[in-house]
Amino acid sequence: MELRYFTLFVCAFCFLGISIFFALLVIIESCQKQKILWSMGETKDGSFTQLIFGVSNRVFGSLSSLILKLKFIESNACSVVTYLSLKGVIVEAKTAVSCLILFSFVSACLTFIFTVSLICSLCVAFCIFFALTAFFTNLLAKELSGLREQVPDAIRCSSTCVRCGLSLMQTFEQASHECKGALGQVFLLAHNRLNMGSSVSESLEVFESVREIPELKFIAVAFSVHHVTGGPIAEVLDCARESVLSELELARTIRIQTAQAKMSASIVTILPFVLLALFSFMSPGFLNPFFSSFVGISILVLALCMQLSGVMLVRKTLAKCEE
Repeated sequence: MELRYFTLFVCAFCFLGISIFFALLVIIESCQKQKILWSMGETKDGSFTQLIFGVSNRVFGSLSSLILKLKFIESNACSVVTYLSLKGVIVEAKTAVSCLILFSFVSACLTFIFTVSLICSLCVAFCIFFALTAFFTNLLAKELSGLREQVPDAIRCSSTCVRCGLSLMQTFEQASHECKGALGQVFLLAHNRLNMGSSVSESLEVFESVREIPELKFIAVAFSVHHVTGGPIAEVLDCARESVLSELELARTIRIQTAQAKMSASIVTILPFVLLALFSFMSPGFLNPFFSSFVGISILVLALCMQLSGVMLVRKTLAKCEE
């Protein structure tokens, strides 16, 4: 009997995982199509992406505003918003959290249909919510890491263009062709500002505004000093490139040393809910003693508070290690 329940639970969980995976593929594909429409100056209010954003905001907007007051939820929401912005989709943190809650709610409903267990459904909803935030946070980390790895090549390209006698606008145009993704768009935006008649300082503000890639400030400072004082800039860019390479090497070392702490944070956050979902499914009355008396409810609340404190403590320690 227990083996059958366990097999049904694993099948239901795999079905949920596959469904959410394909749903994410549909969302990402729709976001890419919407990005193309926005780049062409067209909008399509009835698109699937806009429909998801609108429904999640109307249904779960108030709840998302409430849970955004928690710092770790806010930081994860900012990661989701930043990743979507790099992909050309501009959303607010409230909308992003509402979409995550919508996916979690749908997963909870499907789980309840399969298991007829409210506790199991709630635990699956929590797992899906935290798993999605961790998924987007990991995607953002990989995206930013790839962009930061391109900065030394961008500086080398700029130094080569300066040595060839190209102007600042031509240098930015060439760098926009050499760099891929969002980094190339940054150089293209700086080039377009110069082409539209903006001053050098206004065009260099583009590099300082990209907070996710602080290494770009080296380029802004180098060209700003060169514009004000003159003198050879190629050597300054070469020195900046060496500094960026050193920073990237240090960042790789820190990332390797904090990998275990990140894994611990993920396990501490998700594993208790996975175990509760598993035990509630295999033994439907597993949590009944906790709700039978005031002492049981107090113990359950204390356990949840300890779980939340452990998650916050691990994440706070991890944030200090990454500073």
